[in-house]
Amino acid sequence: MTKAATSPSAKPAAKSNAGSPSRVRPWLRLVRLPALFTAPADVLAGFSIVHSDWTPWQPLAALVGSGVCLYAGGMVLNDWFDRTRDAAERSDRPIPAGEINPKHAAMLGFGLLIAGVALGFLGGALAGNALRSGLVASAVALFVLLYDGPLKRTLLACPTMGACRATNLILGASALPFLDHSGVWTVALAMGCYVGGVTLYARSEATTSDKHLLTAGFVAVNLGFATLAYAFFTQDWVQTDALLPVGALAAIAFSVDQRLAAGLRNPAPNVVGPAVGIAILSIITLDAFVVMAATQSAALTLATAALLAPAALLKRVASIT
Repeated sequence: MTKAATSPSAKPAAKSNAGSPSRVRPWLRLVRLPALFTAPADVLAGFSIVHSDWTPWQPLAALVGSGVCLYAGGMVLNDWFDRTRDAAERSDRPIPAGEINPKHAAMLGFGLLIAGVALGFLGGALAGNALRSGLVASAVALFVLLYDGPLKRTLLACPTMGACRATNLILGASALPFLDHSGVWTVALAMGCYVGGVTLYARSEATTSDKHLLTAGFVAVNLGFATLAYAFFTQDWVQTDALLPVGALAAIAFSVDQRLAAGLRNPAPNVVGPAVGIAILSIITLDAFVVMAATQSAALTLATAALLAPAALLKRVASIT
């Protein structure tokens, strides 16, 4: 330890930095700030499937807020539950590094989940059925807690994470009755397979990854691509020529698969980690294709895809994974 760190003159400097970016950045890292932009994209996609546009905007705004809070809460609680393991494997994360008090992290994480559920009920109320959207938001929160807590180390972890993402998309659709809307379920299944696969692929990204897990994750991701292509070709919620979203989907699938295949060849953390980051950001693009297919609106499609810009820029501030 240096003299500067222990001398009396160092204390005022620490106090003067209380509101500085260096104090804020650990919290931004804790919520995985760049990845937060994938949550509203899911809600916008689900809303588009049942409405064919983004009106009425009031319940949509509340449901977007709900999705963001639930996702952020899940990210915070992920690190809170993992704080002991991270101390050994990822000591640079904010909680094991001593940058954030575990009690404060728990308060934020659970508070965000409560806020997300409350906004779900509000969004449903604004759409005429508080119970429907509130229950879906509650289901997202339950899946988050199951994944972050008791299921994290089990074989059920990856499908549970997929269920989190699928239910978040259903949250967007819950402003209207959706139980009989096959398009919602098919797209939710596609996104669940995709995200479950990414989670499986990333399962041991902090160390040299198991190639069997990487291969299984790769297969699940592509099952998600195939299911989404099936929806574009066969379902009546699709308002555009199916070749347009399917062609765009094929381009994204090729790009993501190239990155994931690189990890299969070299399962080192510096290869697998960036591949996982690209796959996560591609969720926004996939959701934009759903919006394109459901609305025939270039403006709404571009507005969804525009979420990529802050997500990509903020990678310099906080890691996606």
